[in-house]
Amino acid sequence: MSQMCKPGFFNLDEENLFGCTPCFCYGHSSVCDSAPGYSRVAIESVFARSNERWTAEEYSGRTLALQFNGITQTIGASAPGREAVYFAAPDKFLGDQRASYNQELEFKLRIGESGPGATVEDVVLEGAGLSITQAIFGQGNPLPSGVTQKYKFRLHEHPDYGWQPRLSSRDFISVLTNLTAIKIRATYTPEGVGFLDDVKLETARRGAAGRQANWIEMCSCLKGYVRAMLALSASTDGGYQVGRCICEDNTAGDNCERCNRGYYGNALQGTEYDCKVCPCPNHGACTQLIDETVVCLECPKGYGGPRCDLCSDSYFGDPTGRFGPVHVCQPCDCNENVDPNAVGNCNRTTGECLKCIYNTAGFSCDQCTRGFYGDALASLKGDCKQCQCYRSGTLESGFGPPVCDQVSGQCQCKPNVKGKNCEQCEDGYYNIVSGEGCEHCNCDPTGSLNHTCNIHTGQCLCRPGITGRRCDACEAYHYGFSSQGCQTCECDSIGSVSLQCDPHGQCPCLENVEGRQCERCKENKYDRQRGCVDCPPCYNLVQDATNDHRSKLNELKHVLSNIASDPTVINDTNFENKLRDVQFKVEDLWNRAKQGAGGDDKSLLERLEELKKRLNEVGDLITQVNNFTRRAAVGTEMGTRNVTEAEEIIDDALALLKNALDYLETEGAVALDKAKDRSAQFGQQSEQMSDIAREARVLVQKQMEEAEEIKNTAERAKNTSAQAYELATEAIKQQQNISDELRGLKVNIESAETNLEKTKELAAEAANKVGEVHSDAFDIYKDIYGLTVPDIDVPKLKEDAENTANDARKLKQDAEDLLKAHGEILANLDDQLDQSEDLLARGMEQQQLVDELLADVDAANSKADKAVQLGDKTLQE
Repeated sequence: MSQMCKPGFFNLDEENLFGCTPCFCYGHSSVCDSAPGYSRVAIESVFARSNERWTAEEYSGRTLALQFNGITQTIGASAPGREAVYFAAPDKFLGDQRASYNQELEFKLRIGESGPGATVEDVVLEGAGLSITQAIFGQGNPLPSGVTQKYKFRLHEHPDYGWQPRLSSRDFISVLTNLTAIKIRATYTPEGVGFLDDVKLETARRGAAGRQANWIEMCSCLKGYVRAMLALSASTDGGYQVGRCICEDNTAGDNCERCNRGYYGNALQGTEYDCKVCPCPNHGACTQLIDETVVCLECPKGYGGPRCDLCSDSYFGDPTGRFGPVHVCQPCDCNENVDPNAVGNCNRTTGECLKCIYNTAGFSCDQCTRGFYGDALASLKGDCKQCQCYRSGTLESGFGPPVCDQVSGQCQCKPNVKGKNCEQCEDGYYNIVSGEGCEHCNCDPTGSLNHTCNIHTGQCLCRPGITGRRCDACEAYHYGFSSQGCQTCECDSIGSVSLQCDPHGQCPCLENVEGRQCERCKENKYDRQRGCVDCPPCYNLVQDATNDHRSKLNELKHVLSNIASDPTVINDTNFENKLRDVQFKVEDLWNRAKQGAGGDDKSLLERLEELKKRLNEVGDLITQVNNFTRRAAVGTEMGTRNVTEAEEIIDDALALLKNALDYLETEGAVALDKAKDRSAQFGQQSEQMSDIAREARVLVQKQMEEAEEIKNTAERAKNTSAQAYELATEAIKQQQNISDELRGLKVNIESAETNLEKTKELAAEAANKVGEVHSDAFDIYKDIYGLTVPDIDVPKLKEDAENTANDARKLKQDAEDLLKAHGEILANLDDQLDQSEDLLARGMEQQQLVDELLADVDAANSKADKAVQLGDKTLQE
């Protein structure tokens, strides 16, 4: 058995399964030995108080929330989907961990599901640009389960330990020298969970208490480096770093095995020109690829490309001046209206935004896209809303949806169209669906109420009797087109050829018919039903006398007109005698007029006084009618109030009856089956009776007392119903009395109407008398026409004649005034009669309502009796 390590190895140790450990020395030396003063220690995380800066992340690198359980002193992580989740170690496990070479990584793991799916990337170590992985069941470890299990992994490159990919010892130690990540898989099923505890990484530390650690090497530098470092140099933590050479010529590393930051090349050639300056901004780091291409590794923010000569994604500029003046790379300003996770949001040279979202557009996504409006720069994104333009009323935009104002949303309306969305015609216009804007209503200013029309049909609003879309013509059977509308023709259906009149209102009359409405026969014609036939031959005499009378009246009118215009004195000896005759006739006519107007030696004034008294009696009768009307209204109001009280009493009675029925249902249900039978007999609901039955089983002792209370309640309900019945009966009787009074009032009104008819007959008789007086006055005028007027008595004659004529006119006017006053009284009496009839009808309706309420009371009384009988029967059972 050999007692020493061969060259290039050190640390002959019985605990070392491989005997000796190869020298690393970054490949600059193969002469090394165990460094003195180092002891075995461990870097640990036991999660006693916190998660100790461990994190959780998905396989893709997205960070997830990590749970810490202070009771179990574990950390946990869960997968939101199918992607695996890893526990990531904090900084104290990373960095230069060469001292952990050929040592063990230990931890405890538990998962929350069964059937775990292991992979070759369950345990991951990353460093020096390399990554080595291990399956969770590697090196003889079990598969994870719901029970906490302990796992151990030796950090050595030997194939038996299963690290992938297989590395040389130097590369494996290089990974540990600059360890950047330790990842332990937490979940092994989709949406799974995992729990980690007691993580331990074995290592060595100089000056620490414990067993000696002989696996730490101390190298001897070869020729070409500054000098052999057989001594130890001080470290920042007060200990010592072993085997580190002092480098020159832009090299770096413990053994000057690489170029310093900002340089590139092969530092192992041993010349002063091995490492060259990186062609990168700010003297940044770079690397040389296999094809000797130099690639910058630390480009400033916003720069990219092999030489940091391009702007990176989401930045723009021209750092090399390829397209003009040099412009530094700066962030693209898209106003946060792009997806930050997307690639190619803007042009890297001009900065124009290319992938605007939230319905925005523009060079900087600073405005709403076509067909949308709102504030594209609002802090709350998504303010750009689609234009709501009505297509028929909006101007065409050439292509795409209608456009509107970017700020207000106002659409571009067609002619005579208004509204934010161009959805309605302006006043006085219609037919927006035409596609050419709205058309003018063109309503006729005379025949229409205003200049507006129906927005769909264009029909103007016409005045009464006017028609046409523009209201420019009278309706059928109307005439007189004006601003007041058209009047109805009202042509007589018997005397008219047609019911349509001419524009002046004249109806087309049949032969022998005349009048605007063709409502009368011509003279010497009669009976419009037969077409206005000729009057009997005897009427020709009357016609001739009438014509002669008209002729003389016309002559008299002519003579009087001549006298008034040019009076002439005539000497006639016979005029006095004839004048006396005329005076005698006038006095006789006056006396006859007075006798005819009064009769029975009563003057006209006396008759008028008598008529006035009768009219006063009619007024008193009207006052009595009004009093009866008010009394009827009061009685109706009292009846309504009584009915309301009856309704309230009935409602109380119904409530009491409901309570009584509830009590009866409670005591009547002894068991569920019996309750269902009772429900079928008395119409109670089975579900209610079931509940009552279940309650009855508990309240058996209280049933008798409650039954007595139910009986009393039913008696009270019955008494209340009886009171309501009596009250309703009393209301009916009172309503009947009101009806009797209304009938009496109707009789009085009929009597007043009879008296009024008598008054009308007297007034008509007086009017006939006045007409006779008027005829006699015209006879006097005819006699005067045949006389010769002497010059001496003409003024007196004219005065007497005028006085007589004035008296006749006064009598006629008095009679006409009497008829007018009588007409107003008649109209008032008719109104009073109509009001009384309406009041009588209301009284009958109230009586009918009371009858219905009485029927309801009877029904309630009957129901109460049945309830009492049901209670008695239940008590007996």
